[in-house]
Amino acid sequence: MKTGIYRTGIVCLHIFIALCMATYADSGDADVGGLEIAASDMGAALPGASVAIYGNEKPVKEEETDRAALALFPLEEGEYEVVVEAEGKTIRDTVVVRSGEFTSFNADTSKSSLEENDEPLLTYVPIPGAGTKKDYTVQMADLDSVISIKMGTPKGTIYVSIPADARVGQTVSWSALLVPSGKSKKDLEKNEKKLRDHYLRVGDAQFSLKENPTATLIAAPTLEIGLTEGKKKEKIEVSVTVGSTADHLMDDGSTVPNATALDAAIPKPGASGTGESVPVESTGGFSVSCNGPIDAFSGWPVRIPGIFDGLAENTTVTVGDRPARVEAETRSGVVISAPDWNLGLSTIQIREGESQAECTLRNVGIFLTADRLNLKSGDTTVLHLKVRGLKGIEAPRYVALVNRSRSVITLSGGDSQFLTIHPAEVDESGEYTRDMPFTALRPGGFTIDAMLK
Repeated sequence: MKTGIYRTGIVCLHIFIALCMATYADSGDADVGGLEIAASDMGAALPGASVAIYGNEKPVKEEETDRAALALFPLEEGEYEVVVEAEGKTIRDTVVVRSGEFTSFNADTSKSSLEENDEPLLTYVPIPGAGTKKDYTVQMADLDSVISIKMGTPKGTIYVSIPADARVGQTVSWSALLVPSGKSKKDLEKNEKKLRDHYLRVGDAQFSLKENPTATLIAAPTLEIGLTEGKKKEKIEVSVTVGSTADHLMDDGSTVPNATALDAAIPKPGASGTGESVPVESTGGFSVSCNGPIDAFSGWPVRIPGIFDGLAENTTVTVGDRPARVEAETRSGVVISAPDWNLGLSTIQIREGESQAECTLRNVGIFLTADRLNLKSGDTTVLHLKVRGLKGIEAPRYVALVNRSRSVITLSGGDSQFLTIHPAEVDESGEYTRDMPFTALRPGGFTIDAMLK
C-alpha cells in the first residue's frame, strides 16, 4: 500500500486519504469544520462500538463498528453532543466545531468525557498491546475498505491488507505489499529478498512472503496475525477484530440476517434508494453493484461492491486499459489500489473467471509542494495544494491539513485546518488549487499532512 508521501529536501508532505466522501451535514454553500473521534485503543477490539453526534437535539450522524472507532466528520459550525458507546460504557460530551478548523477528540472508555488531542491522528497509529521484538514496529489504519497493518522491519516495511468487511464463516483474500528500504538499486534488491524471507501467520495458517496473496477462512471474531523472520520466533503479534454477524453470504451459500456492519452496509443486488446500490451489466455467476461513479483516491484502496467468490486469484481489474492491483476480496466486494494514472473519470472492468462487469471510477489525487525548503528563522514561503480529478463533482469535498512540526513552522490559518472544496471552485480540467503561506520558527525539517475526505 502506498503511503502517499512526498519528499523533497528537508520537507516531508504526507498525503492521507479518508475513503468516505458523504456529507454528514447539509452545509449548502457554507464552509464546515472537521471533527475526528478516535478510540484510545486504536487497533484493539472494541466490540459494538458506536459514535453518535447530535445537533440541536437531533441526530446528525450515527456510526457503528466492530473495529476500533476512528471517525472523521465534516460538520457545520456549532455546538454538538457526542455520544460514544464501547465495552458497555458510555462517554457523553459537548464539543464545539468551528468553520475551517480541524479538531480531534480521544474516547477513552476509562473516563467519562472526551479528551482533546493535541494533533489529529488521521491515519496509522501504534497498536497498544501488540507484541513486537527489537527493531520491529507495528501500526494500524482503518481505511474503510481494508484494515491496513503496517509492519516495520530493519530491511523495510510490510503492509498487510485485511478486507474490512471480513466476516466469520467466510473465506476472504488478503494481500501483503513489500516496500524495501535503501537508496541504491542494489540495496533495494537485497532488502527485498530479506523481506521475502519473512513468514506471515494469518489465523492458524502460515504463509511465505515469496508466494502470491492468498485466501484464509475466517474462523473466529479475532484474527491473529504474526510476522516471523525465517524460522525464528515471531517478531510481531497483532489481532484484528472482524464481524461476528452480518447480512452476508456464507461460503455455503446461506445468509445470516441482522447485520452488524463494519463499514457501509453490504449492497443488496436489485435494491434502490439512498445509500443502496444498483447492479450494472454483468454476466455469469457474479455481479458488481455501483450507483454512479465510485470515488477513489490515487494510491489508496477502494472497494467495488457486488457478489464475488472471495478468491482474488481468479479476479482481475483494469482501470482504463491498465491492470490494477487487487488488495483484498470477500463475498461482498473486491478492493483494489486506486492507480496513480487516469485521474478523473474512467471505466473499470472487473473479471471473475469468465464473467465480467463494468463500473465508472472517479480517481482523485492530492499534491503538496512548497516554494522553498531550506528556511531560516522568520523566513516565509508558500505551500501549494492541488487536488486533481474532481471534474463533474456535484457535492463538496474536504481537505484536512495538519502541521506536524509546530516547533519548526507555523501555518497561516492555523496548524489544523479543514478546507471545503465547492464544485464551483474546480476548474475545467477538474483541478482545485489553494496557496497557504507558512513561516519558519527555526531551521529544521518539517512535515505537513493532508487528508482528502
